[in-house]
Amino acid sequence: MNLETRYNELNKDYGAYELVNIEKLNDLNSVGLLLKHKKSGARVAIISNDDDNKVFYIGFRTPAEDSTGVPHIIEHTES
Repeated sequence: MNLETRYNELNKDYGAYELVNIEKLNDLNSVGLLLKHKKSGARVAIISNDDDNKVFYIGFRTPAEDSTGVPHIIEHTES
C-alpha cells in the first residue's frame, strides 16, 4: 500500500482515543500517529507500515519520591 493511501485510511475517528497528530514518515515509508486515551490521558504512538514484524512497548513514569537515589542504588544491589 502506498504512503498516501495508508495516511488517508488512518486519518479517522478512533473511538475512545483522540487523534492528536498524524504524520507521513517518508524516510520509513510509514505513517506515524499519536493518540490520547480520552478517559485516562494515556498516550499511544503508532508507526504503521507494511513490515511483517509486529512489536510493541509499554512505558510509564515512576517518579521518585525524593532525590536520594535509593531506587537506583537498590536496582544495582545484588541479592
